[in-house]
Amino acid sequence: MFESLLVLAIASLILLLTPRLDTAMDEFAFTLFLDDFLTELHTAQSYAVITGNGVNMDVARPIGATHYAVFKDGSVSDRYANRKLLLPEGARVIQGYTGFIKGGSGYLQPNTIIMETARSRYTITIQLGSGRYEINKAAR
Repeated sequence: MFESLLVLAIASLILLLTPRLDTAMDEFAFTLFLDDFLTELHTAQSYAVITGNGVNMDVARPIGATHYAVFKDGSVSDRYANRKLLLPEGARVIQGYTGFIKGGSGYLQPNTIIMETARSRYTITIQLGSGRYEINKAAR
């Protein structure tokens, strides 16, 4: 009888922890996405400054499809590797952004991008000037 209760207790603990592990993995996947996104933003700005060619940036939230961020060369040149970053499953864009990183200066129009996961809401505020940003994370 005692062994049966022990097995039930262990099984209950495993079942209770499983949903938390899923959301923790989703949160970790989003953190990796955010690192890639910010690295790509820095790369696109550096490319725009060095080459003088602008880069289009689009963070979209299409209906019924995977949300994504795209960086594309704004000129006819194809020297910049166009990148499309897909948000991890379970994450979504609440407020997107369509803008242009200006060639020569790396200037990016100030705006706010809002993305969320099951646990958190991330607000990326692009600041006036060199296009730097501030990231705020809040619990949902």
